[in-house]
Amino acid sequence: MAGDSTADQLDGLMETQARTIRWYLGYTISLFVIGLLVLCAMFAFGKFFPSELLKTMLGLGGGFVASISILPLKEVNAARDRLTVYRKLRFTLGSCPDAEKKKIDTLVWDVIRKIAIG
Repeated sequence: MAGDSTADQLDGLMETQARTIRWYLGYTISLFVIGLLVLCAMFAFGKFFPSELLKTMLGLGGGFVASISILPLKEVNAARDRLTVYRKLRFTLGSCPDAEKKKIDTLVWDVIRKIAIG
């Protein structure tokens, strides 16, 4: 990002937040679909399986579906909030005076520094 303009840096930060949201939601949807597939297989082919296997399948399918409850929704909401702020800064950057642009540039570099340091 060295040498990039503030607008390019904001675009990169926005893309990172959008990607984070997509990964979290994709992971959650995948777990839910796997759980549903296991449960559907259990109901569709249950008469062919012994009861112990059905019990295991029910626990497995339920476990996948229930595991979406551990999704760190706090992280998704934080990423959405950051994305909103970055979009507002990006929008403001185009029509603000030079003093404001300098403040936004400093703020963006502070965000990048925080990301780099951890």
